[in-house]
Amino acid sequence: MPRVRPRRFDIIRPLAEDRGIVLTAELDDNLPAVKADYARFKDVLLNLLSNAVKYNSDGGTVSVNCRPTASQSMRLSVADSGPGIPQERLSELFLPFSRLGAENSEIEGTGIGLTIVKRLIELMHGNIGVESTVGEGSLFWVELPLAPLEATETRESGEDDEAGTAPLASCVAVHTVLYIEDNPANRKLMQKLIARRPNCALIEAVNGETGLDLAASERPDLIIMDVNLPGIDGFEALRRLRLTEGGGEAPVIALSANAMPETVKQGLEAGFFAYLTKPVDVPALLSALDAALGDQA
Repeated sequence: MPRVRPRRFDIIRPLAEDRGIVLTAELDDNLPAVKADYARFKDVLLNLLSNAVKYNSDGGTVSVNCRPTASQSMRLSVADSGPGIPQERLSELFLPFSRLGAENSEIEGTGIGLTIVKRLIELMHGNIGVESTVGEGSLFWVELPLAPLEATETRESGEDDEAGTAPLASCVAVHTVLYIEDNPANRKLMQKLIARRPNCALIEAVNGETGLDLAASERPDLIIMDVNLPGIDGFEALRRLRLTEGGGEAPVIALSANAMPETVKQGLEAGFFAYLTKPVDVPALLSALDAALGDQA
């Protein structure tokens, strides 16, 4: 289990401090390792922590706890002191676009983050759940199976090693990711992001027509495309892609500056695996990438 030391909170600490929210973690340094993909686990934890801060009350708290269970698994929980969720609505949390009224607030989001988190946990043969009391707060938990005692694989040295190491069951297959984007700065950003996934190789196209040609010739495992492309737009490119031999089955993640809920819904109904908005939410994009490639990993 990657250890959640205080520096692990760095990415969400500014948001928490702006609202006077206190972050705490109660973890044993000698916890056994879990059988999980390191990158996916970090994306899950970051999403849960981000939600715990985003939907919390000003001056509240967020606490992380981890403990073994009686069923040879590890349970990690993220609790907040927010307004809580009515029991009759808990079943809606992991459904796409379900924001339980937050869509009418100033809190940004599309309502698909927990859907992706649930998918990632299931791909790692784990479980996820939630407990909540109105007026007191919510607790989200994930359970992952313990790693075999003989597991010895560790992360390479670097920033994550400073926060702890863990035996991991990482993806070893190489996947081809096609990125269709005409903006050079966005392509450079994507290059850096895909570099975080050593099991992925990136190929690029600057317009929809070239992207379709590459999809047919290279048969990528995943396609990420800007919706507002020169020439044919992303919706038309997706329609033609589904008629392209060799590229028609690859999941497609859309990126768009249009964050209107009805447009996001239209994109998913058109067949995009995920519809993410710009500026790019890095954790959400990496989580969607892992979920899209999960069945092939």
